[in-house]
Amino acid sequence: MFRYYILIEMLRSKVIPTLYILSIILITLPPLQIVSGLPSQHGLSKAIWIFISSLYGYSIIKSKERIQKQHIAFIWMYLIFLLSQAISIVSVFNIYAYMETMEELVIMGMFIISTLWISQMKNAGKTFLTVIMIITSIDLFQYVLLYIFPDIVNSGISRYFNQEYLSIINFNLGRGRIYFESYAESYLPLLLFIGINKTGLIQKASFINSAALIVFSYITNFRSKFITLIFSLLSSTAILSKKMKNLLFVLIPSFIFIFVISDNTVLERFNIFSDWENVRTIESRLVNWEMALDMGIQNPVFGVGAGNYFDYVDSSLKRSITIFKDIEREFNYGITDPHNIIAKTFAETGLIGTLGLFALLVYFIFKDVSIMKSKNTFPKLLVVGFWTIFIYSLANPGFTSKYLMNYWFLRLMIQTEINI
Repeated sequence: MFRYYILIEMLRSKVIPTLYILSIILITLPPLQIVSGLPSQHGLSKAIWIFISSLYGYSIIKSKERIQKQHIAFIWMYLIFLLSQAISIVSVFNIYAYMETMEELVIMGMFIISTLWISQMKNAGKTFLTVIMIITSIDLFQYVLLYIFPDIVNSGISRYFNQEYLSIINFNLGRGRIYFESYAESYLPLLLFIGINKTGLIQKASFINSAALIVFSYITNFRSKFITLIFSLLSSTAILSKKMKNLLFVLIPSFIFIFVISDNTVLERFNIFSDWENVRTIESRLVNWEMALDMGIQNPVFGVGAGNYFDYVDSSLKRSITIFKDIEREFNYGITDPHNIIAKTFAETGLIGTLGLFALLVYFIFKDVSIMKSKNTFPKLLVVGFWTIFIYSLANPGFTSKYLMNYWFLRLMIQTEINI
């Protein structure tokens, strides 16, 4: 028994936190195809979560390690949600798509367990702070690189990118948008808090990341990113209103920079009469939501099966061809997902899955309301960050590995009451 305890303690001290941080780096980077035929590095991130969570289970069996009582209810809520999604197997058409979806949810369960264990370790706050800075720095570096060198994705390094992901980047560049999968707006409240309350290099880095985040959320030319930015920024400003001088140190340079370099403005995209595309993208979402609603109504109890939305999209839409190739490609990208997490859940898992999702959200809301009534600033900013990323999923795909990792990381920081 003693030797198991020593082994676990040795791993806990440095190895496990280092592996956890490595997994975050790998999942935050765009999917790379270093060796043809092998999966991207995202698969290695998932393997790390499986390893850490398995080791945690082993340590519980072999030592006195225990899951903290306040986390038991959280784990049960996730298991109930997982079951509500899994039961949709009774109406599955594409079993492969179903298994992929359930694999993603099970692995996210491993990520949850891994993060809970990390939160109980020594210097957990430092580990979580490192993760926040890594996520935002990598995302913003990608934006800067693509903004300054838009042709880089067509250079020699392009062969190392996942080609489907690369085609989405190129497609968006062609219509004046800078795309990398990023949810950095959710971390803006935390970056502002770090900049106000820390000193030295970490303070400078957080202020730089905050300013860059505001700038690129604007000039990427995506309405949904701009909306999440506004929600995150206004909510954070309200909570940190007593530190307005510090906030202005970030906000003023950001707004000046936007004014100087911005050729096209995302604000123009809210004028649906200015460009046909501004109307078309809204109409396509409405079509997706209507299709998802119809699927759920026709299969009210279990839905069409987790991951099976695209299999039930009208075949005439899948074959839709126009003389405008860009419009055709945009349409094909758009119909693969309903672009709304609630609509997707209802379509694929019916009332049972939707109730599982709502039960989870209600559980979160009760905790968050009590946090917002408290006087503690950082937990309030965490709540803002979490609901920022949730708002994003109401008009965009919300079921990628990177999205789910960020979603649950922010939620777990609230759950574990981490203080950075």
